[in-house]
Amino acid sequence: MEVAGERQIKTRLWAPVAVIVIVLVSAVWWAVAAQSRDHVTTAPGTAQPMTPPIERALLVREQPVVVQTTKPAEIYLERGTTPPVVHVVLKGRKTHGQVERLSRVNLPAAFKYRDKTWVPSGRAVTASDAKLMDIGVTVDGNLVYADQDARPPYTSFHLESSPGSGVFVRYRVVDR
Repeated sequence: MEVAGERQIKTRLWAPVAVIVIVLVSAVWWAVAAQSRDHVTTAPGTAQPMTPPIERALLVREQPVVVQTTKPAEIYLERGTTPPVVHVVLKGRKTHGQVERLSRVNLPAAFKYRDKTWVPSGRAVTASDAKLMDIGVTVDGNLVYADQDARPPYTSFHLESSPGSGVFVRYRVVDR
């Protein structure tokens, strides 16, 4: 009889332990599965992917700074062209009769980031034509985007012409 009593005690101990182990294994599996999903976060008001906050913290070492160029300029987008054409016009200069086709955008004529100066390239892209990601920095209040497949050091950046417009002005490096 004593042997049967010991079996009951062992069975009663193993059942709760087995349930606890199953619950813990399930919880760990669920947590790992939740983290490993391909999750794309988008920038507010756009369909553009945004760098996740943890990765963004690793990427950000310095914020871009708007630089005053020796010749201040304004940036215009030409309406009715696909892809949009970017015009950089020196302040005080006329736009040669193109005023009705041009829309002024409030973007910097140049900015400095990671010891490089970036200026508009004369090209723009639309959200539907380019796959861009927010790299986690802003310049003059504008989010800075890079091509989704690009990795640092970047060769180009994009700034949205106005919030929610879906038109991004491409910037290139002028000094290496």
